[in-house]
Amino acid sequence: MTKPSPPMASSPEASKEKQLKVFVKQMLIHQTFEAVYQERRWNQPVNAYRDLVVISKDGNESFLRDLEVVRSRLQEYYRGSKWIGLTPPTLIGAPAGGYCLWLNLQDTAFGRHKFRVRRVRFYDNEVCLEIKSTSEIDNLSTSDLTPNVTQEANQSDASTRNESIDLQLKEISDSFCALLTKENAIEAAKFLTILIATLFTLLTKLVYNSAWQSCNFATKQ
Repeated sequence: MTKPSPPMASSPEASKEKQLKVFVKQMLIHQTFEAVYQERRWNQPVNAYRDLVVISKDGNESFLRDLEVVRSRLQEYYRGSKWIGLTPPTLIGAPAGGYCLWLNLQDTAFGRHKFRVRRVRFYDNEVCLEIKSTSEIDNLSTSDLTPNVTQEANQSDASTRNESIDLQLKEISDSFCALLTKENAIEAAKFLTILIATLFTLLTKLVYNSAWQSCNFATKQ
């Protein structure tokens, strides 16, 4: 596990690094964005597992511009001496779909969330963000439906929900299989906790959607 960098002696170089840290924190802390908590993966540069949060361009343009400015400044200063946990979609091996944050998340289920940047962590061999989910986003909320929708539209909507749930379950299964190959008991236990929480959320949604569909069908008879 990486540890925070120890205090450095006063010097022009230390002053430069301090200014850089202040700049990075001012740029990112308290910003909010929407992203998908996609998987937990072994990160070879830091020799540890990291959670991967993928940020798409839609609705996040301003935050992504700030991230790219910060990433460029960090890379220019550290020149490979620290792993920068902010990677662009062009990086080979990074998840497809957008900019990726490599970090540690606490008590967060897989899926789409609205996040807020709480801190920027500078470790001996790594720079990463500390973020927190402020809300889980459900793009298929039944509150968006009107009382006059037809039975066919309802059936199509339910099918879309089930396909979305199946896709999330497949992503979870793939991530779980990758984790088992690492034979890391502590990390596996943490992953299982996240997995159980995610499955519970998905199953609750599935039961709710099925009950809602049945009630809606009954009222139309």
